[in-house]
Amino acid sequence: MNEAEFREDYELARRMHGAMWAAGDYARVAEQLTGVSAAVVEAARIGPGLRVLDLGAGSGNTALLAAGQGAEVTAVDLTDDLFGTCRQRAAAAGLTVTWVAVNPEDLPFGAGRFDRVLSAVGGPLAMAPNQRRVAAEMVRVCRPGGVLAVASWTAEGVVGQVARVIAGYLPPPPPGAASPWAWAAEDSVTALLGPFGYPVRMARRMASSRSTCWPPLRLALANDHDCCAYRLAARDTR
Repeated sequence: MNEAEFREDYELARRMHGAMWAAGDYARVAEQLTGVSAAVVEAARIGPGLRVLDLGAGSGNTALLAAGQGAEVTAVDLTDDLFGTCRQRAAAAGLTVTWVAVNPEDLPFGAGRFDRVLSAVGGPLAMAPNQRRVAAEMVRVCRPGGVLAVASWTAEGVVGQVARVIAGYLPPPPPGAASPWAWAAEDSVTALLGPFGYPVRMARRMASSRSTCWPPLRLALANDHDCCAYRLAARDTR
């Protein structure tokens, strides 16, 4: 892929991401996902003074939890559509977070800028045209001895089942298109991070919800027994 094709793919992903989340009240959906963010923050061992990057901030769940632990948090996403909600939530909680719209394949931060790089079911990871480039950027901005912690819905869970139903009504992806599940399986996560010499530890967790505010997921998440699975990847840099 040349630079022009890369820019075109990124702009398309960015516009799709912004239009999708701006079409509904994502903050209400995100309320159901605080447990996922809490698992990521716990796995990364967030504490006072740590410099944290939250990749795929959404409505701010992970960033606000990390800031509540005393971390210095920068939260980024493909677009700034939800940052108004994020700022309101941060102000109400008395927390300080820096919110920035970025291209996840070209992060505007220096090497080793952060002690922790987090992502809890983040759109930039799933939607970026070049997943290897995103992985390389995550590694670059995380200091030696730091931690990467990522949670992603699995293809076999409820979210994956819904995605397959939706995909049945869409044109097939072009050859070579990045898989939205690249961060959801041990072999693919290892392939993304292994070349940088990082050992990967993964754990499967279950997330339950009673959400009825997002119509496509209403039936799938109608009761506490319908759980969505996600994988948690936390890695110490060496």
